Amino acid sequence: MPFVVRYSALAAHELREAFAWYSDQAGEAVALRFLEEVERGESHLRSNPHLYQRINAEVRHLVLRRFPYALIYAISDDFVTVLGCLHSSREPLSLADWLARDLPKQ
Repeated sequence: MPFVVRYSALAAHELREAFAWYSDQAGEAVALRFLEEVERGESHLRSNPHLYQRINAEVRHLVLRRFPYALIYAISDDFVTVLGCLHSSREPLSLADWLARDLPKQ
């Protein structure tokens, strides 16, 4: 039975920001390719989320192939919860700090 992939509010926000950045900077075609790559990642998470490297006991990450992003996620029962969409070139935070981050104020 496939896993159900869901996104935290922060992860959904980060994906929208990344899409908007690619759309503004590289064009809509590149932004759509980014979303296709995210969807490919989701497909892998639905079929075998245990395949990807652990960050700690509960959190794993799937690195996107053509874009410098990783989907950070946790597995619980039949669900994969994407906790964030992390750009690989941003300044690293400790895992605790990264997990404690919050949505930016609008």
